[in-house]
Amino acid sequence: PDNRVHVVQEGDTLFNLAGKYFRPLPRACGFWWVIADFQQDPIIDPTLKLDMGRMLVIPSIRTLTGEIFSEDRRRFH
Repeated sequence: PDNRVHVVQEGDTLFNLAGKYFRPLPRACGFWWVIADFQQDPIIDPTLKLDMGRMLVIPSIRTLTGEIFSEDRRRFH
């Protein structure tokens, strides 16, 4: 419920969005793939320019650390 929606603006990249939204985490920009995978239609090629106006769901840091990086999830993947 605390995930955010980001509307893509000129110059946005997955790398800089991860740095912005995951700033409290070490090497936050490296979590670009979380944003890419978290979309209803995952972003397959992170090198492609994001379409301006596209709405991206950004997982909260709680979702990132509590669910995506959870020990239980790692055991089953």
